Amino acid sequence: MESDDVCIPLRTYYICLISNKKGCKGNIKYHSMFNGIKNQLRNKNCTIEGPVSSKDPSNNSGPFVGETLMCNYPGKKIHRVCSLFGDPHLITFKNEFQTCKIKGAWPLINNRHLTVQVTNDLVVENGAATATSQLTIVIKKNIDCAADSFVTYQAQNDYLPSTFDDGHIHYGPDRSVQLIEKSPGKHVEIFLRYIDTMISVQRIGQYFTFAIKMPEEVINSSEENNLELCVTGCPKSEIIQYQEIIAKNQNKVLEISTKQGENIVISRSDALELCRKAELTDFYLDSCVFDLLTTGDKNFTTAAHRAWQDSVSMMPTIKATQENRTDLKVHDDRYFNHASSSWTSSQSSFRITLVTILCILMQLAILDCVSKGNNFISHLNKFF
Repeated sequence: MESDDVCIPLRTYYICLISNKKGCKGNIKYHSMFNGIKNQLRNKNCTIEGPVSSKDPSNNSGPFVGETLMCNYPGKKIHRVCSLFGDPHLITFKNEFQTCKIKGAWPLINNRHLTVQVTNDLVVENGAATATSQLTIVIKKNIDCAADSFVTYQAQNDYLPSTFDDGHIHYGPDRSVQLIEKSPGKHVEIFLRYIDTMISVQRIGQYFTFAIKMPEEVINSSEENNLELCVTGCPKSEIIQYQEIIAKNQNKVLEISTKQGENIVISRSDALELCRKAELTDFYLDSCVFDLLTTGDKNFTTAAHRAWQDSVSMMPTIKATQENRTDLKVHDDRYFNHASSSWTSSQSSFRITLVTILCILMQLAILDCVSKGNNFISHLNKFF
């Protein structure tokens, strides 16, 4: 059985040496060190694949800053943010706030530098709620600043890796591509310095949240008619009117059956209280309440809070797009109360119409009686 105290440092050193292999092919000292570490791994019964150390100072303080101009982004630093979290909720680069069905595999980003795809699976046994269970990031070939082939990162099956698929944590000159493990198994960040892009992936419970900060010029380089949820938003057929669902459940207590066979009972007032305690407002508050009503899973409260933190960290100005709203009155007034008042108004109109009809019938009956009375009197006059 391998010892983490021995194997993690050796494995970390080994992976570091691999990442510099291309530039050290003719260096005898490099090859000597490489073979020595490889032998130590074998002698200590350490596997090449496995956990690595995240105690590099750069991992704690942020991405490595390039010492040269090579692979620094040359364009305008005007950025946009896209985020996906929960059941699922999407904030596009255009700052559109949507809640969508999007079951199965969907592309979030797909341009000449980067592809991001998510897979959303059902959360509860007999419901329509879905959440991101798998996330794949593909950094496309860039010989100068990334790698001479695709670089892939995959998070799936409740597992958030601390390295790219091949075990590396950085590529290119001055680590122009770098993966930083912020919290083991829970949060990683990926930096692509040559396109000035930052990605955050977090695992909350069984599912993942995603956020990306990218320059406008890179976003606009996407091909026309290319389906990217971060760019185009969800197709209209996939968009859920979450505000109406929240309003119509105002006075209901919901019972939800989970995949584990657990029955969860929750009311909207309970959900709202939990989301308020998480210090959520506006769209993030709505998302949190919606997720609790559709899944009963309190992890989605944390997901909404982390998504808010990611968005503010990447783009502090996003605060200006959110109202400090901590209630659901705006949705109740639009859907629930409006529907109730419409029904009351309809009842009132029906009553007025019915009374009007009865009055008309009575008047017709009276006229008929008068007419018949007049005829009877005329008939009597003939005899007198």
